[in-house]
Amino acid sequence: MAIVEEPILSRLDRIDFMVRKLEEMKGSSRKRHQSRSMEQVMEETKRKGTFLERLNNVEKQVLKLCSHYEEEFKEAKEKKTKKKKKGLRKLVDKVVGPSSPTNNHSNSWRR
Repeated sequence: MAIVEEPILSRLDRIDFMVRKLEEMKGSSRKRHQSRSMEQVMEETKRKGTFLERLNNVEKQVLKLCSHYEEEFKEAKEKKTKKKKKGLRKLVDKVVGPSSPTNNHSNSWRR
C-alpha cells in the first residue's frame, strides 16, 4: 500500500484556516508584512530549511497549539461543571441539615 501525501495547497489552506481560528479565539489580529530583500530571504531559507520542512514544522506547531487550546477549554468547562455540583451539594446540606441521617449519604456521594 502506497502512502499518499496531501497536496501542499490543501495543507496550506488548512493551516491558514486553523491559524485564523486561533487568532479569533485569542482576539489578536494579523501583523502587516513588510517587504524584504532577496538576500535576506535566501539567508532565512538557509537558516530555517526548505519550504516543505518549514511547512511540516508549522503544521506540528499549529496542531500542538490547537490541542493545547482544546485542553484549556475542557478544563474550563469541567471547572464550571464542578462548581455547579458543589453549590447543589451545599444547598442540599443546608436544607437537610448536618444531623440528618441522609447527611451520611451526602458525604459518601462526595467521594
